[in-house]
Amino acid sequence: MRQRGLLPVSTRRSAARKKRIRRPLPGMMLFQDASRHRWLPGGHPPLDLMVTMDDATSDIYFRLVL
Repeated sequence: MRQRGLLPVSTRRSAARKKRIRRPLPGMMLFQDASRHRWLPGGHPPLDLMVTMDDATSDIYFRLVL
């Protein structure tokens, strides 16, 4: 649709898609993320995976599956 001129072409990335510089020192910024997924086959209920990760080094500080 953009090639046909039906949609405008965006020139800038949205704020959510902009790259940012990683923090220079370990421990300055930690990320926490969680996701629910059927990790185990065989009809088991979905499990939650929670992770705490360092921005500077990508080290995983904490991992929990519920």
